[in-house]
Amino acid sequence: MILISDSGSTKTDWVFLDEGAVHLQIKTQGLNPTQQTSERITEILREELIPQLPGESPLKIYFYGAGCAYAEANSRIRKALETIFPDTAEIE
Repeated sequence: MILISDSGSTKTDWVFLDEGAVHLQIKTQGLNPTQQTSERITEILREELIPQLPGESPLKIYFYGAGCAYAEANSRIRKALETIFPDTAEIE
């Protein structure tokens, strides 16, 4: 399965794809690494995303979001996603 996100400062849309077809769509509050720490992003993912996901971890995650134009911001998002999904092979 593949998890794709489109995030702004006010909301994040998540799509879980299985064999190329949409398996699940989820909305959470926005994630913006220029305005939030990786710890806060991790907290939001635990509280809002994880309870809505199927039991398995995605094989790949593609995160597209506001504030992801700088290496430091990308590192904050990556750290949070790696904390939540330690078995995911690829995070972009």
